Amino acid sequence: DKSMALCVQRAVGFCLVVAGMRPDEAAWWSSVRLRQSMLETIFEALPLAESAADGPQRVACTTGELALVRVAASAVASAASEHAERFRPPRSAAEETCYSEVKATIEQTHRRVAELEASVEGAGLLSVQPPLAPVIADKSALVTSFESFGRLLKEDVEHLKGEVDPPRILIPVLTSKLPVSVKNPFEAAACCRLTAHLLTLLINQQDQISHAPASCFALVAHLVTRLLPMPLPVDHPQKAQLCFWAQDMRYETKADLMRH
Repeated sequence: DKSMALCVQRAVGFCLVVAGMRPDEAAWWSSVRLRQSMLETIFEALPLAESAADGPQRVACTTGELALVRVAASAVASAASEHAERFRPPRSAAEETCYSEVKATIEQTHRRVAELEASVEGAGLLSVQPPLAPVIADKSALVTSFESFGRLLKEDVEHLKGEVDPPRILIPVLTSKLPVSVKNPFEAAACCRLTAHLLTLLINQQDQISHAPASCFALVAHLVTRLLPMPLPVDHPQKAQLCFWAQDMRYETKADLMRH
C-alpha cells in the first residue's frame, strides 16, 4: 500500500545517506529516480497502438488503467518539481541532463497513452462498462423472444396469490406462575405485577384464545379473593398487630401496589 511504499522510499534514502551520498543526491535517487524507473517499467509494459499495416488489433488496456498511467507520470513530475524546489544550488550540466531525462520519460508516456486512447477512435480499448444492447425495432419481440429465458408477459399477477394469512405466534399465558399465598407486602406487589402481565397477554391475544374476557375476570377474582389477604375492619382492636396491610412497608412498595 501507500504507507509501505513511502517506508521503502525513506529507507532507501537513509541508506544512501549512510553510504556517503549528499542529502540532495540521496533524495534524487530515492524519490525522483525511483519513481522514474517505475514509470519506465510501466511504459515498456504498455502495448503498441495498432497501425494500418498490421490491421485491427485489440488493445489489452482499459480506460481506467490508462488513467492510472497518467497519474503515475504526474507523480514523477511532482517529485521532480519538489526536489528542484527543495534543493536550489546552481545546477551543473549533469543535473540538467537528469531533469531532461525525467521530462522525456513523462512526455513519451503521455504520447503512448494518447496513441492508445485514439487508436481506431478508441474502439480497441477494453471498456469497464457492459456492452450496449442492440436496439430492437419491433417491441413485440421483447415479450415473445428472450434468449436463455422463457416467455415474459407484462401482466400483473399479484392478484393470483390470494389472501395472505400471516403466521400467528401465540404467547402462552402461564397462570400457574401465580403463588399459592403471599407472606409480605413485597410478595403481594410482585403477585400484582405478574397478574397485570398475564391480563395484558390475554387481552392482546383474545382473537386466538377462547373465552379470554372470562379468563381475565376469573384471574382478577382469584387475585383479590384468594391470594391477597382481606384487610381487617377499621375499628378492630388488634388491627395494628394482625392486619396484613397495617405493617410497615416502603414507599416504592406502596406505589407499586397502587399502580397495579
